[in-house]
Amino acid sequence: MGSKGVNAMMQDDLTPLSKLLRVSSLRHQVVSHNIANLNTPGFQKKSVVFEECLSGASLKESIEKTSPKIIESQNATQDTLSLEEEMHELNQNSLSHQVYLQAISQKIRGLKGAISGRF
Repeated sequence: MGSKGVNAMMQDDLTPLSKLLRVSSLRHQVVSHNIANLNTPGFQKKSVVFEECLSGASLKESIEKTSPKIIESQNATQDTLSLEEEMHELNQNSLSHQVYLQAISQKIRGLKGAISGRF
């Protein structure tokens, strides 16, 4: 397999994971912003919409073609900020972030092993 084959394989495996990692980083910033403004009068909760936009036959293609969006709550009574809910979302997002990092690390270890012949 030539260098183009290895590069294509790395990109195919890592591109969706790196995008998911970027989305979780963005979500962390948005939820932290919500928590920081918890007591700000008139502040509207913001959310990152990404997973809800994924569709199609191939999850990988869907991830690559979909961009995250930050939306502001339209209904203040429905999306009242709650510290407990925001902290829960932050914790869930942190777990997802760790999973994405571990998956990327595992892919890189596998590629290193294949390149060095220890695979």
